[in-house]
Amino acid sequence: MGESVVTIHRFNESLAKGEHASAASFWDSAYRKAFPTMSAWMPNRADNPAQRLGIDHVVLLSSGKHLLIDTKCRFTPYNDILLEYISNDKEKDKVKSLGWVRKDSLQIDYVAYAWMQQQTVVFLPWLALRRAWAQNIAVWWGKAGREEKGYKKCEAKNLSYSTWNLAVPRAVVLDAVRDALVVLVTP
Repeated sequence: MGESVVTIHRFNESLAKGEHASAASFWDSAYRKAFPTMSAWMPNRADNPAQRLGIDHVVLLSSGKHLLIDTKCRFTPYNDILLEYISNDKEKDKVKSLGWVRKDSLQIDYVAYAWMQQQTVVFLPWLALRRAWAQNIAVWWGKAGREEKGYKKCEAKNLSYSTWNLAVPRAVVLDAVRDALVVLVTP
């Protein structure tokens, strides 16, 4: 049996790779198709307060409304969506170590989840995604614990800490987000 190779991620290298991907020419096409009244878009690449609020791109619509987008880029074609639940497992401040899917502080309208090789982007409405997470986490967590097909807990090792993600099949996340958009109000 061969040994498995462990990839060590380096935050600054991963950030640079993600920034390069977020500048890729396909974003203009993706935004024009997703938001037909788009006038312009711009990346937010610097380490600044807006970046810490999850804002990677700003899309301006012809109405004057702007959309705040957090981009997630995958460079290998997987059929799942990684939902980051712990950003740094060595961070002593548990609020700072929350993964992006658990952060109440993000000021975004959408997560633009891209599979770069496939040139595919799924736009997940942020509030619906958070509601889908809250409604389904117990089931998804249980399936990941049993390693059911398409579900697993994924550790991304960095030099001095690990980031933890829950891999959930893409179709399951999309169905859950769609279901989260429907609210039944009983009298």
